[in-house]
Amino acid sequence: MSLHTDITRSRAFGQAAPERSEIGRFRLRTAAETRLATAVAALLLVCAFVAACDGGSDVRTARGYVVGVESKSLLELNLVRVRTEAGETIELSAKGKLFPGFSPSHLREHMVQGLPVMVSYHREDGELVLDEVRD
Repeated sequence: MSLHTDITRSRAFGQAAPERSEIGRFRLRTAAETRLATAVAALLLVCAFVAACDGGSDVRTARGYVVGVESKSLLELNLVRVRTEAGETIELSAKGKLFPGFSPSHLREHMVQGLPVMVSYHREDGELVLDEVRD
């Protein structure tokens, strides 16, 4: 059926003309639908941009030497203090996470032997939280 036939048939039966129509498989949109679709697309684009800028950009890395270790148990690290190569001492909370291969005793070995570590961390609720430790 053509667009003309749809409108003619709807008028013949006392119905209002359709707000939108179809030509083949393509649907024509009203101006209001087009504005709404544009607004939604713009909002999604802004949200994606904000998420890309904000999410994950707070993760930092530092290389340095372990100067202090506090543990909850043989396997659970409570916090670690690292003196960075820039001379700053940072205190990193483990927040109950386990770090395979980096038990508190292994980090104490690094401290005693003066072996450097690479740490990744982020700020959360005003404190620095350890994400990863590497040799």
